[in-house]
Amino acid sequence: MRLSPEDAQEYFRLMWGLLFFINQHTRQVKNVNSLEEFGRLGGEVKLNARQYFVEHPEIIDSYVKQNPHQLNQEELQIVGSWKNYVAGSFFIERFLKKHAIFIQDNRVYGVIALQDTLEEVLYMQPLPVYVIACLLPFKGQIIYDGLLQTHQIYFGSGIRGDLKEKYLAAKQQQRIITALEADGQPQSESEPTLLPDLTPEIEELQKLAAKLRASKGTPALWSPTFTLVRAALDMAHLAVQNPDQSDPIWDASDKVEKALGRIYTVLRRSEM
Repeated sequence: MRLSPEDAQEYFRLMWGLLFFINQHTRQVKNVNSLEEFGRLGGEVKLNARQYFVEHPEIIDSYVKQNPHQLNQEELQIVGSWKNYVAGSFFIERFLKKHAIFIQDNRVYGVIALQDTLEEVLYMQPLPVYVIACLLPFKGQIIYDGLLQTHQIYFGSGIRGDLKEKYLAAKQQQRIITALEADGQPQSESEPTLLPDLTPEIEELQKLAAKLRASKGTPALWSPTFTLVRAALDMAHLAVQNPDQSDPIWDASDKVEKALGRIYTVLRRSEM
């Protein structure tokens, strides 16, 4: 997903204005006297200016206070929010319909592209891609600043698998970060929904399962299978009542695994 053409144009106008202001402040490139001239400069100049505000975010306060380009209040708020940037190295793990997945350490971000999709920007490089980037809040979303530095490195199955698991864990726990709050705290993709109480149904099944008993002369598969049913229902009961308490669920899963092991043993013996 990418910004609308209007939003992308607005973003670049605001960002180039800030970076031009920084260049005027640092005098890294002299004899650049207008925003239009600065916009025509190469990416390295803009990267240097961007790096300055990453290292000195207080420059944004100076820009907002002086307001040299006569921005309106909404535009000043957008620029001011950029102090909540997240910069550094990331892995781009996958492209989804609504955003690209950026992973930094154990944090997973959903990032919107600018004018071009990230697939186009990366020239179809195989994922994951290792990049240096600066993520910014923009109108309730996370974008990258348009100055993406890529490294063409091939990653083996171990790293690819680790990144995939980080994404899947974040997805499962609803902690994919899709907005950067004004206080600098990330906001996850969605809040947990109100879950139905399935306890009565599970407890009724547990009562029925308690009646499942193997006796002398019944097939050898009955006993471990009935044990598996009861163990699975016990684990379901714990999962419904205390989904955030992993230790009891781990213990219950061990009983399920043992029951499965007994079933496998019976099946193997039946084929000998």
